Amino acid sequence: MTVESLFQQFSRDLSAKSLALLTQHYPDHAYTAFAKATLAFREGEWASAEHGFTQAYVAQSTLWEALFYKARVFEAQYRFVEAAQLYEQVLTGQPQQMKVWQHLLAVWQLLGEHERTLAVLDSLMGVQGQALWRDNPDYARWRMRLEALALMLSFGHQNVTGRQLWRQGQAWYRQHLSALPSRLSLLPPAQPAQLPVPSSQTAAVLRVGYLSNEWTSAAVELGYAALFAHHARQRQIQIYALCPRGASPPSETLAAYFESLFFLDPGDAETYVTAFAALDVVVDLSGWFHVDAWQHLAASAVPVKVLLASNPPFFAPGSLFDAIVADRYVLPRERQRELSSRFIEQPSFFHWQPELNLPQTLALAQQKATSKGIAVLGEQTLRLGVVASRNKINAVSLQLWASVLEALPQDVKLTFKGLYYQDVYVRAQLRHAFAAVGGRAEQLAFEDNRLRADLYSFFLEQDIILDTVPYSGALSTCDAYWAGTPVMSLRSERGIAESIHLNTQSAELLAEDSADFIARICQLAHQPDVRKAYTASLPDRLWHSPICQWQVFGESMEKLYMQLWQQKI
Repeated sequence: MTVESLFQQFSRDLSAKSLALLTQHYPDHAYTAFAKATLAFREGEWASAEHGFTQAYVAQSTLWEALFYKARVFEAQYRFVEAAQLYEQVLTGQPQQMKVWQHLLAVWQLLGEHERTLAVLDSLMGVQGQALWRDNPDYARWRMRLEALALMLSFGHQNVTGRQLWRQGQAWYRQHLSALPSRLSLLPPAQPAQLPVPSSQTAAVLRVGYLSNEWTSAAVELGYAALFAHHARQRQIQIYALCPRGASPPSETLAAYFESLFFLDPGDAETYVTAFAALDVVVDLSGWFHVDAWQHLAASAVPVKVLLASNPPFFAPGSLFDAIVADRYVLPRERQRELSSRFIEQPSFFHWQPELNLPQTLALAQQKATSKGIAVLGEQTLRLGVVASRNKINAVSLQLWASVLEALPQDVKLTFKGLYYQDVYVRAQLRHAFAAVGGRAEQLAFEDNRLRADLYSFFLEQDIILDTVPYSGALSTCDAYWAGTPVMSLRSERGIAESIHLNTQSAELLAEDSADFIARICQLAHQPDVRKAYTASLPDRLWHSPICQWQVFGESMEKLYMQLWQQKI
């Protein structure tokens, strides 16, 4: 058998038997090295996989897949910049490979390289993209996604308001609606037999569908299992789980709370139409209502009553939905943002609970927090930390932190902790960017972590956590409070810092502007007793806030669902 036929056989079954045949007949061939590396990659043996893919590419430089999967190995090891460099190398010879572009885009986004990301998007949506995939039927659909991503990036990193984003999203909606497959508009709004439509607007039982791309995260990390349990006890509404095909479904324990589970197939519009037509309210726990669902529902005109989701710029109230709650977080009423035609005065969506491997009681959290010790300026250097994801860190945040360090003794360092900072190139980039805004690069330190419990230990070791601007921390801020560590934030129209601080009665940790931010940090630096008081009180403030009280949250959400149903036109 030829090496090509043996390799094709291996590619079909990925078995040790096929690999043995390749090794026996062609021990030194590039395909054999590639096959060995592939199995190592599947087993998470990164060193062997990297060596094998390198060996395969050296032996046959036309085997671009070896370079591509070597980049995948780098991604798995959090060597993101090296991965991006390899993806770019592959694209110099294979520019038509859509999956390589997709991985490159994901890496630049993860690293917060917004200019690079936008440059790639411009290229793919412009003449180059049209030339590369002129006859590819998937390109038109992909381009729609790229345009949506570009809109969201402009909102996050340019001077674009929520209202402007909404208007741009509506233009995107009008532009692409006619391009949707015509067969979708012919699908009837089918009703599953087991889910009859309520006979009146005052029906006692409402049907609420919860959508998540990662049910484990939604139920455990964000704590929504508590809300589902509340629904099951109250029985005022019926809840259903919506799960995109291929995503992590609810566990057996979690599934017991739902009336049924709908699997949504991106390639089959009828699964969306059937599920959504049977529901009165859709709640998106993933933070972004994905474009596939929007396309299917827009074309079929499914009469969903209300969408509760984050960042919904592509939905038109009054057409697909009667109302939209646009913010995922527990915002104070006077600070809520209206992106829909109906203003809903209801705090919603961001709640928190300790992870399983964190202290599960308030007493244990306080005991751990108290045991961390208090740093006194002059006796022990003040400890400042950052735990934000890499893509939240921009020049504005770096400038603010540089000004903070300039106002403190030179031996104070700012320590970054997170899996992103395992990449030595990311560290070098941050040091360079920090120096570019006037900071002293030697004052930056980095630690790695992959587990939230390890992150919690980091909070116990810090005196103050510095928040990012304009997008602030959410889970990380609550984790810090559970450890008794204050988080200093800057008021912003974007993000949820104000919500968390006001709900936890810690408004003094919310600065009005940069000068106020720096002044408050310097004040805390010289007030060890105040920091000690935070250590003792912050876990209690968090636990008794609306952010953690699921009974109150559950009742308010069910009241909101009923109000929306009764008020619908």
